[in-house]
Amino acid sequence: MKKRVFALLLCGLLLLSLAACGGGGTTNPSPAQTGNATQAHGGASDTGEKPGTEVKGLALTDYSDMAYGYSMLCPDLWMSELQYTDCWTLKDKDENNSAIFAFSEYHPEPVFYDDKTAEVKNPQELLDCFLPMIRDILRGKTSASPGETITDIKWNEVSVSGLPAAEFRGAIDGGKLGSLGITGICVVGEKRPYVFWATDLSKDQSYLDMAQEVLEACVANFKEGS
Repeated sequence: MKKRVFALLLCGLLLLSLAACGGGGTTNPSPAQTGNATQAHGGASDTGEKPGTEVKGLALTDYSDMAYGYSMLCPDLWMSELQYTDCWTLKDKDENNSAIFAFSEYHPEPVFYDDKTAEVKNPQELLDCFLPMIRDILRGKTSASPGETITDIKWNEVSVSGLPAAEFRGAIDGGKLGSLGITGICVVGEKRPYVFWATDLSKDQSYLDMAQEVLEACVANFKEGS
């Protein structure tokens, strides 16, 4: 009789221990994973945030393009896609759009880029090639009616993983939004050209310095894929 009681007690303990092991709930996805990360074009990887990697309080996380395989860091924000560009929108404390970060790469369809884009060797020439894309993104993500040129451009030669690259900073007419600061890094990759850029949407244009630093940190360990 005692053995029977002991066996029943032992079974009860085993059942309790199994329930404790398998009873965990699901965790909330990170902001980067709440975007269109499963689309055919691209998206943030699911490796999560790099501990301690942040710029001006904005955390950065791993990014791997699903179509072309290049990898770098990206803002740890909700992500969306628009015409071969992955975009991240930074909001201020009042939930107003304050900046847009975007990663754009060449795609061999003339509807998006001139065929000559893939042959560009001077990174400074890429800005004109990608400008139609940049203007389209601004129209799609804001109420801006962007102008056809970027003015007051200042260039700085940089190196991104040993590839020819140049960093720019200027302004673009945003229609009723006024003049918008824009900064970016043009890279002539071995596989294709890229422009990683950001625009300051704030009224006081106080995010441009921060946006530039974020982009510089994002490309610091850029690696080309296929």
